[in-house]
Amino acid sequence: MRLEEKLEVPQADGKTRIKHRYGVAKTPLERLCQTDAVSEAAKDQLKAARNRTNPRQLRKEIYRLLDDLLRPDDQEPGVCTDHQRKEEALAR
Repeated sequence: MRLEEKLEVPQADGKTRIKHRYGVAKTPLERLCQTDAVSEAAKDQLKAARNRTNPRQLRKEIYRLLDDLLRPDDQEPGVCTDHQRKEEALAR
């Protein structure tokens, strides 16, 4: 949501207040595609990358890699961690 205009609204007591009007919420990609800042080919590539991305799978992969990185050397792989417990709770 971006600020589109500010309106001065008179109050009953003689004071005025500022009313903010916002536009429709858009993703950064949607705003970028409405401009001429990038070529149509680049826009198509960005849209294709967005469509290929699965946010849930990406999050699981990030947490798995974090667990591998932060796991102590003496802990066996596959042992349940806090991140895995959170993911299981979210999946329910």
